[in-house]
Amino acid sequence: MGWKEEYKHFKDEFSQESDRAAVILAAAKIDELLRLAIIKRLAPSPTSRDDLLEPEGPLGTLRSRIDIAYRLNLIDGTFARALHLIRKIRNNFAHELSGASLSSGAHADRVRELALPWRKIIELIHELKPELNHNTIRGQFEFMVGYTLVRLNQIVKHCDQIPTLPPPLGIFMEPVKEHGFGNEEA
Repeated sequence: MGWKEEYKHFKDEFSQESDRAAVILAAAKIDELLRLAIIKRLAPSPTSRDDLLEPEGPLGTLRSRIDIAYRLNLIDGTFARALHLIRKIRNNFAHELSGASLSSGAHADRVRELALPWRKIIELIHELKPELNHNTIRGQFEFMVGYTLVRLNQIVKHCDQIPTLPPPLGIFMEPVKEHGFGNEEA
């Protein structure tokens, strides 16, 4: 299944969920796409298990994945900030015992902040297709998650591995290798 079909399937499932489930599902999808982008960017793991990206590893949290994606130039600062807002919304929803709603208090404020750079586009979409409900807090969250997922899919598709550095000392090692030294694999 291509990313467009996968996105449509995700959007259909996402739109049927409660606010809490939608937020947690969106963050999980973002986390997985960041993981895939980081795997593509980094040199392959020397073992079959990549401890670096395991949940207990240094890049096992959504926060650390956002930060390293930024530091690896996979995402820019504005996009990192948007991802951190989604992460904060997810964290708050995960710790609320009941009544979690995107339309309430700090959640609504964060969604508005998340959608702010896209306000004019969201308003235009609402004028053209009012049935999409992009003027509601939930609609703005769905729009921003959709944008985020499309952008992350493109990052995964187009990011390249960091090139391997040449061997240390380069040509100066050739005479040493001719005498049988330095042929061992590290």
